[in-house]
Amino acid sequence: MSITNEAGEECGLKEAERFLKTYYDEYQFKEVNSQEFIKFTKYYFNIKDDSVFEEWLQIE
Repeated sequence: MSITNEAGEECGLKEAERFLKTYYDEYQFKEVNSQEFIKFTKYYFNIKDDSVFEEWLQIE
């Protein structure tokens, strides 16, 4: 899986760390299902569809 930013560039380690920190800050002490993870990730990275997730998550 590859995540790209709005400019179409692949995101690196620093961006992954920022994503994880933001995700943790938002969802610590909460239960999160796959749909909520996808929703957050799509918002954070400005992803328009679910195709990036279809290979590694079961989505309905």
